Amino acid sequence: MTAADDNQAAIEGTEHTDTDSSATDESIHTDTPQDVQSQQAELEQQPATAVSFREQLSFYDITPASADDLRNALNQASPIRSDGKIYHARALWQINWSYRYKRGDNSCEIEALQVDLTATIQMPQIMPGLVVDEATEARFDAYATALLNHEYGHIGFGVLAANKIAESLMNVSPMSRCAETGAAANALGKAIIAHYSREDDAYDEATEHGKTQGDYIN
Repeated sequence: MTAADDNQAAIEGTEHTDTDSSATDESIHTDTPQDVQSQQAELEQQPATAVSFREQLSFYDITPASADDLRNALNQASPIRSDGKIYHARALWQINWSYRYKRGDNSCEIEALQVDLTATIQMPQIMPGLVVDEATEARFDAYATALLNHEYGHIGFGVLAANKIAESLMNVSPMSRCAETGAAANALGKAIIAHYSREDDAYDEATEHGKTQGDYIN
């Protein structure tokens, strides 16, 4: 978090990684790319705020020899590793907010608010130029689609958090000093992020990192 006389900013983020597993009969609602775009449009229409959404999608290459080799190719190529585990995709959302004060005779309130949401997703792709058979391509495409939809579900929580921050920080009660107003706003923003980070974690638990949504490969 950074601060200046008439401006406060805070940066928070949450990261999620996902891998494959076996399927079950459970299901859960998740935000598809279309859902996220709809939430984004709603976010950007919040009154008395300026909100931006930036998405970054990057890829790492895999070189499967066959459809049966996909899992091995993913495990060998993936750069996404944590606590001794290999993951096939990763989503990260990060929120930055800043605001301008309006000073009164004995009070200080937030006059204008800027909220910036950055979403980053890392995914596998079959190496460009590599020729694979139809079965390998079809199996990978199905898995990659399930992976991406699950990752967008993570990003959806970032959109919800940014939306809530845009709504809530403008309603922070004026205080006698700007430093107090800024501290209250930053504490509220961080609490909102903590809430949606917990919801994001619960989403992974409920979907078993996507396997209940078809995010698995044998």
